[in-house]
Amino acid sequence: MNKIIFYKIFLTENPKEFYIGSCENLSRRKSQHKKNTTNKVKPQYWNNLYFFIRLKGGWDKVEMTKICEINLSKDDRRRYEQAFIEILKPTLNSINVLPEKNRPDLTEIINQLKKIIL
Repeated sequence: MNKIIFYKIFLTENPKEFYIGSCENLSRRKSQHKKNTTNKVKPQYWNNLYFFIRLKGGWDKVEMTKICEINLSKDDRRRYEQAFIEILKPTLNSINVLPEKNRPDLTEIINQLKKIIL
């Protein structure tokens, strides 16, 4: 089990445009996101999130904040991140963490997270 941080990246002037992610080290993950935004060699450069950040004026125009921390296994991390995506409906996540085809029932996790974040 590891301490997993769930976070949100959003446009400061319009918080309805946002991305949900998870990591073990928030400052390291933010650094990775910044590199992906500016490094044209990386395939992630054209990802929805990074394109949006560049389009809106760069990292000076967005914020990255922690939603919560939970101790989870690697498998549970993916389930919880997908549950956050289903609850909060982010506009900038370009892929689901868990493919719909084989996705387990997340109802119990969703209900648990709603108590924490809503």
